[in-house]
Amino acid sequence: MEVKGWSYYYPVSGKINLEAYLSITQALIDYLLEKEGDVSAAIREGWNVGRRAGARFLVRYSDKIRKHGGDLHGLAKIFDTMYESLSSKKFDKIRVSPEEGLIIFEDYNCPLCKGFILPEEFREEGRACIQVDGLFTEICRLIGFNAESWETKCRAAGHECCRHELKITR
Repeated sequence: MEVKGWSYYYPVSGKINLEAYLSITQALIDYLLEKEGDVSAAIREGWNVGRRAGARFLVRYSDKIRKHGGDLHGLAKIFDTMYESLSSKKFDKIRVSPEEGLIIFEDYNCPLCKGFILPEEFREEGRACIQVDGLFTEICRLIGFNAESWETKCRAAGHECCRHELKITR
């Protein structure tokens, strides 16, 4: 796509430019690791950034999300679609367990952390896609669910997939 087409397409269509998002996300991770000096604190702050983004970006859609995301299967579909609009692909695996109040999302070729490797000293606890979990958590809050989502595995930390676990505590 030529520059003229690209510059028109993204603002008009409402699509997110993945390269711009990746640059900002990776710069944010670097900044938080440098600022906090502690991987756990940096992850928590990245998660909070995702929550703030969810509150600002998706509040206008909360009524539609509430209408279609009344149960865990509906939420899983909504979050898969949202992830696709953010990353240009759907999750590879989704497991919904209503009995446990749990949705597990897995991406084996995550474009959000593709080509990004956390420094060795941060790999054990580090998660590069943690903003997704903050976003999921905030959306749940906006539609009336008590929930928390956490990235339990990350390709940037050397795992086989990026795995997000959303637990509803309603």
